[in-house]
Amino acid sequence: MLNTSSRRGISGKRMTVIEFLTLATNRNHVVKAYETGKKNLNHVPKQSRASFLCGKCGHTWTTKVQVYAERSSPSMGCRNCYTLNQQNPFIYPNSPFRSNPNTTKPNRRSGINALRQAHQQGLFGQIQNRADLIQYLSQQTDNYSQKVLPLLQRDDSMKSQGQSLQGPTSKHHVIPLHSGGSPDAWNWIEVTKFEHHVFHGTRFEVFGESGDLKATFGTQSDWILSLQQSAGALPQAVTVQAATPRGQHMKQRVPPELEEAFKRGMVWTHSDGTVITLAPNSVDSTPALKTALIQALPVNHPSRLSLEKNPTSVNYLRALIITQLPLLTTIPVSKKTYSAYGFTVSYFS
Repeated sequence: MLNTSSRRGISGKRMTVIEFLTLATNRNHVVKAYETGKKNLNHVPKQSRASFLCGKCGHTWTTKVQVYAERSSPSMGCRNCYTLNQQNPFIYPNSPFRSNPNTTKPNRRSGINALRQAHQQGLFGQIQNRADLIQYLSQQTDNYSQKVLPLLQRDDSMKSQGQSLQGPTSKHHVIPLHSGGSPDAWNWIEVTKFEHHVFHGTRFEVFGESGDLKATFGTQSDWILSLQQSAGALPQAVTVQAATPRGQHMKQRVPPELEEAFKRGMVWTHSDGTVITLAPNSVDSTPALKTALIQALPVNHPSRLSLEKNPTSVNYLRALIITQLPLLTTIPVSKKTYSAYGFTVSYFS
C-alpha cells in the first residue's frame, strides 16, 4: 500500500521504492504499508516507518526502514523468527534462551552452572579452589601471572582483616570466563578500575585472546577516570555555587594530557602539508585550540569548513591529543585516534 507522508526524505538517507520492495521480497516478507518522500514519490525515507508480514512465520510488525535495511541476522528483521532461531543450536550455539547451552564455551549469560561445567571440562579444570589457583600462578613465569599473584595475596589479606579497597573497584576473574575460568568467588579478586584495565591489557599481550582485548575496551574509560583522580586532576566532588551568573559555566575538567600539551605547545601537521605551530601556553582549552586551527587555515579549506560546521569537533581534537601524546606510555590504549580533520599532532618542544 502506498502511503505518501508529509515527512520529508533526507538526502543521502533514502532508498528507491523498487529497492525497498525488492529487499523485502528477497527476505520473504510482504510490505503492508510504507511512506514515500513528500517531494519525490520514488524514494522511501529511511527514517520513516513501514509495516511487514513475514512469509515464513506469519508475524506482522512495524519498524523504521533504516533499521529493517541494516538487519543482517538469519531472522532478516522479523522479531518472531529471531526468537525461534535463538533456540536453534545450529544458528545460535550459545544462546541464553536455550535450556542446554554449549558447555564448551558458554555465553556469560548462560548461568553459573553452565560456566562451572565449562571450567571443569576446560584447560583449568584441575584448579578447584584458591590454594590451587595460587599454586598454579606460582609455577608460571609469564608477565600476567607475576603481576596478578601479589594482588591475589593482597585480596586474601584484606579479606581476613575485614578491609576493602578505597574508591571504585571491580571484580576481576584471575582466569577469565572466556578462557574457561571458574565463576566462583575463589577465582576473582577485588581490584581498582585502573588495575582491572591493566590486567586485561597485560593478559592480551601474553595470550592474545580476543576476550581480553574486548575487556580493555570496556574498562578504558574507568581507568582514565581513576588515573585522573589519583593524580589530583579530577576532584572527587565539585561544589557549584548557587550565585553563578546565568550563562556562565564552570571550566571543564582538563585531562592531564591536554594540560601538558597546552603547556609545552604543539605542532599540527595536515595531510596536505600545512603545518600549524602553537607556541607553549598559547591556548588553554580545546575550544581555543579549535579556534586557532580554524584561523590558521585558508577560508575555503575543507578541514576548516568541517571544524566550523561540527559543534563536537573539539571532542575529536581532544581524543587525538590524549592518544597520540600520552603521559603513561606503558598503559595500553584500546582505541587510538591517529588523525582528526586531516591533522596529526606532536609536541612543540
